[in-house]
Amino acid sequence: MQFDIKLENEVAAMSDNHLKILVEKEWNNYHLEYLEIARNEYLKRGFKNESTYDDESMQQKGTGVGTRSHALRTISGVFSLLAWIIAVVAVISAIISFKGMFGMFIALLILVGGAVTVIGLFAVAESIKVIIDIEENTRKAID
Repeated sequence: MQFDIKLENEVAAMSDNHLKILVEKEWNNYHLEYLEIARNEYLKRGFKNESTYDDESMQQKGTGVGTRSHALRTISGVFSLLAWIIAVVAVISAIISFKGMFGMFIALLILVGGAVTVIGLFAVAESIKVIIDIEENTRKAID
């Protein structure tokens, strides 16, 4: 990415202390281009900080793309598994209750209720996955 040379020279002339304060504490008070130049200079000078987002330090801390959402991925998997279990139980229950005219009605209700529940659980699981994907894509775009 090509930055403004004037801004790069200004940041390069900063003292180490001033640069650390800018990147670590006052980063939200600056324009994005200026902050990115300061961040690059910060890393060039060999500083390391939890608030910088270089890929190597993120992966070492376990906060890189794909590792931040482990709990959400697990929850999504649990919803999917629960949906499959309910689908199987609904089909088995419908087969067992399918005796006589009243049994057909009960079986139909079990199948419809099971289908609605299964679709809802799969929708929740997929929604969680979409939220994770949005977060990961946003993080990639920022980096």
